[in-house]
Amino acid sequence: MDKPEGISIFVAGLLLASFFVSASADEPNSCQALIDPFPADLYSDAEVGWPDLKNGVSVLRNITYTGVVEGILKDRWAGSVGDQAIWAVPIDVPQNASRVGVMLRWDDPESDLALLLFNPKGKPVDISYGSGDPEEAGASHPVEGLWQVLVYGFSVPDGRNQTFELDATLNTRDTWSWVSASGPPLMESGSEGNISATITVPKTASSRGLDRHIEIRTANDSFSIPVSLIMAGATLSGASETELLDPGRDGYFDRLCIRVGANVTVPGDYRLEGNLVDGSGTALLWLRETKHLEEDGEIEVCVNGSEIWKIGGCGPLTLKDIFLYNKKGEIIDRSDEEMVIKRCPEDFQP
Repeated sequence: MDKPEGISIFVAGLLLASFFVSASADEPNSCQALIDPFPADLYSDAEVGWPDLKNGVSVLRNITYTGVVEGILKDRWAGSVGDQAIWAVPIDVPQNASRVGVMLRWDDPESDLALLLFNPKGKPVDISYGSGDPEEAGASHPVEGLWQVLVYGFSVPDGRNQTFELDATLNTRDTWSWVSASGPPLMESGSEGNISATITVPKTASSRGLDRHIEIRTANDSFSIPVSLIMAGATLSGASETELLDPGRDGYFDRLCIRVGANVTVPGDYRLEGNLVDGSGTALLWLRETKHLEEDGEIEVCVNGSEIWKIGGCGPLTLKDIFLYNKKGEIIDRSDEEMVIKRCPEDFQP
């Protein structure tokens, strides 16, 4: 049996799959997702050696499925260093860090600075010098503890201090407690399999979108299935309508009302806000209205004509920057579309 080139994962049937879940943050939810595999003929370019063999067939064993949350922590320092001098700063690396990286920048091409990264035992892990601006150093899977970063003035002319900026990035990795995933613990090359993922959304979950993934890992490699989860009770539908009211029939409008549609999946109180501007783009009024919606419907915002007449410059009027909020005051949708009202301020009641 000839060895295929660059094989790291023989069974790629689960690779690149993804799913989208929409749920309410008001109640716990269990969302079942079955992910069908792609044909098992995708290989990565990384060489990691042969998997186990079973009756001459390549086998992946002890496959695990874990929900993972990845985060990024960043920090920045500004400093200066002279020729052959040292500037140092500690970095507290937490237990859940998957990588630590530092980048050094300065603005004088005549100066040459070096960047050194030391682990908590004081041993150098990475050194960067001679490559010019920027210099970069880092370590994957760093141990927990107080790391040290040194900036060394390798060559700073004229006895002056060279100013610089140092950026640190910590990639973190935690188990995503909301998800429980399972799948086949063993797969032969050319076989297919399904993953079952149950996502339980806490009652206190924010309605902001979450991007997480399910990691599929073997002894030699791993890959991820991205998961997008949004707990949104309503979205803007894009449908809109305006109404101009002139009850006195004197030719001047006493009131302008604008209705914006909302698609509702979870009944509740929703607030619509938008910016009313005149023809020159000058902001006139910030409109807002809250309405309880049990199903798909409209939220209407109104303004007195006399207010438009007093502060408006020219037409046409436009409602823009339209936001939809939930009961907690969190933005759950936004529309970039502009609603144009083909009227001028002088058309309204003085």
